[in-house]
Amino acid sequence: EHSMRIRVKITVQKEVNHGSVLQQTMVVEFTVVNQQCEDCQRSFTPHGAYNAIVQVRQKVPHRRTFCYLEQLILKNDAHAKVTSLKEVREGLDFCFASKSHAQRFADFVSAHVPAKQKLSKHLISHDANSNTFCYKYTIFLDLCPICVDDVVHIPKFHSSGLSGAAPLMICHKVAQAVRLVDPLTLRNYDIPGAEYWKRPIDNPVCSRQHLTEFVVLNIEPVDAPE
Repeated sequence: EHSMRIRVKITVQKEVNHGSVLQQTMVVEFTVVNQQCEDCQRSFTPHGAYNAIVQVRQKVPHRRTFCYLEQLILKNDAHAKVTSLKEVREGLDFCFASKSHAQRFADFVSAHVPAKQKLSKHLISHDANSNTFCYKYTIFLDLCPICVDDVVHIPKFHSSGLSGAAPLMICHKVAQAVRLVDPLTLRNYDIPGAEYWKRPIDNPVCSRQHLTEFVVLNIEPVDAPE
């Protein structure tokens, strides 16, 4: 207890009337009181570690999309408001102190990968006297399962909107839109993220792990059928 006390001897001088100097000496005692910052208080308080959480999920057997997102997040400093991070099956959980920070982060992810957002809230406490409510917010992000180099099957309702594209196509790029390549014509087709989630495409037929390296030994041109 004594080590938590600081004593400082202070001498104050001031010139008064006719050049007289008034001096007073006193001892000031300070008591050191330990306390936590608001962020630490929330971390040790039940239901107070975070106010909003962004759950990012992708139903694929690899983590390539999350590695790509990690680079974007670090490059753009999008993780500045993240209070904690937890790795879970099929994704990651990002915790935030406020809903606005969580929503801004979710919008950032959705701007780079086609994602479907779902917002929900859970009542934590209610003060009847002041009529105030305390909620925890959850933003669920379901990422598009199609990744670069995936072979996908295009349903008829999509192929009709893609100017008669082939039923089997290869994913060339995933950003705000899913870019597919017709292997027969090498023509590119873009499916915007909003359009994709209106009519989702089935999971890829095969992915990069199924690729086989080969060497072309000879090419024989043939006439295209009329």
